[in-house]
Amino acid sequence: MALDFSQLGFEEKRRALSLLREKERRVAQKDILALGQRLTGFNPPRHQKVMGRVMQMAYHTTVDYYEGRSNKKPIQRVMLFAPPRHTKSWTTSWFAPVYFFGQNPRLRIMHLTHTDTFAQKMGNRIRNTIDSPVNPYDKLKLARHTRAKTDWMTTLGGEYAGFGMNGSPTGRPADILIMDDIVKGRKEAKSDVTLDNIWDIYSSDVLTRLEGPQIQILTITRWSEDDPAGRILPVGYNGESGLIKDRITGDVWLVICMPAVAEHPTDPLKRKPGEWLWPEEHGPDREIGAQRKRGGTTWSALYQQRPTPEDGTFFLKKDFRHYQFADLFKGTKGERLIDRLAVYISSDYATKREDGTDPDFTVHTVWGVDENWNVFVLDQWCGKERADKWVQVWLALVKKWGVSIAAEERGQIINSVGPFLQQKMIEEKVFCHRRQFTSSMNKVARAQSLSALYGEGRVFHPQGPECDWVEPFENELLKFPNASHDDRVDSGSLFAHMLGRIMRGDTPKKTGKTPAEEQQELLRELEEEDR
Repeated sequence: MALDFSQLGFEEKRRALSLLREKERRVAQKDILALGQRLTGFNPPRHQKVMGRVMQMAYHTTVDYYEGRSNKKPIQRVMLFAPPRHTKSWTTSWFAPVYFFGQNPRLRIMHLTHTDTFAQKMGNRIRNTIDSPVNPYDKLKLARHTRAKTDWMTTLGGEYAGFGMNGSPTGRPADILIMDDIVKGRKEAKSDVTLDNIWDIYSSDVLTRLEGPQIQILTITRWSEDDPAGRILPVGYNGESGLIKDRITGDVWLVICMPAVAEHPTDPLKRKPGEWLWPEEHGPDREIGAQRKRGGTTWSALYQQRPTPEDGTFFLKKDFRHYQFADLFKGTKGERLIDRLAVYISSDYATKREDGTDPDFTVHTVWGVDENWNVFVLDQWCGKERADKWVQVWLALVKKWGVSIAAEERGQIINSVGPFLQQKMIEEKVFCHRRQFTSSMNKVARAQSLSALYGEGRVFHPQGPECDWVEPFENELLKFPNASHDDRVDSGSLFAHMLGRIMRGDTPKKTGKTPAEEQQELLRELEEEDR
């Protein structure tokens, strides 16, 4: 309940304000977010609350270590990925060191940044905070004989050492290592020599200085898949958050990945795909929205924390051709581009485990083919949903685009989903010819036909505000076959397989039967083949 100062006298108001300030100070001593608000005057946005809680979790690992308590789930290693100007440096390189020292002024903290200049800036900010009235901690004070910006001590023996990547940690042991953007930018990220040097400093020089609880906090902009984070994370890492093992040592890292626009079901804020991280300050109507429209590596790496190679190993970026989505519908009916296209849909269905969960994503991709066999990707849906949900999406896409033929996998998948899909097609009065293809080949072999279409320059991707699904599709193509998910590629491979048969003249024969009767006959044939 807020105090009513209007009924208080001058002395009573003064005492009440003093009590409120003291309460605020004591809260800031125990809560890193309250400490940050005390230092800046700003209320923490929701994503900063996640960062702050993770920093507190990491600190409690040091408490358990020094007090001899067991910790079933120690948080010794943290990776934090977030776009620029989203408070990550404030939280990890300012609030966190002050908070750590405030809880235990005897700690030894090593602070590693990309340059000495940035190290001096952050070290000076931490030092000045401790040496100012805003410092809420009674026992946290600077030792007067150490006043350098990046090398100082507390009166109780705590030590702070900050340096850039060209510095040296020799002779400086630490309990906590904080690394803030140790890869400066795109130029450094493109240099194999620079990345190797940064890795050597981290793995050979810095790690050997850690003692005691050995806490590591790495916040970094993912400019390159070969950056320090990329060399630790498993091959095929694709933006997941959670407890993830070091690919070599097996050490567990808590990974918090918060892209500007949500993409992954493990999003720390439980956002739905397409939701912005901080729309009030950095949303679609701000400069970041324009950057999203530009797309490319800058958006993918700097804002989505999903570095994409300039070129893939199987699909090449130079082979990606584009068209304006609005051009599909320009002109009068009958003369529009969309009217010249034969429209198909290909689907990679996900089957469920025994516990009812989906192992992969279901993907529906809509394709248009003109009279010259040029392929226009028209639409795509990707999601982890129950069959009843994605079947409705499939039906809606077939109706929306007037699909004539659908490609899907043969065997167990279509046998399990087929009857349900058939029933819904009849109920919704939505019919198209469904063709099934075997998936006995490995994924790389299956994708050869799709790769050939791109190599021949036949495939065009849409551009426009309606096409936010294009970037994830292109990123998956570039990462294939090393990405953790390749369901979009699988959907494309099915289409390419079907198109190859159509181009060879392998088209369905006219039977005189209704589409529903043809579907039933196809299903019976499949059941006989699989026996």
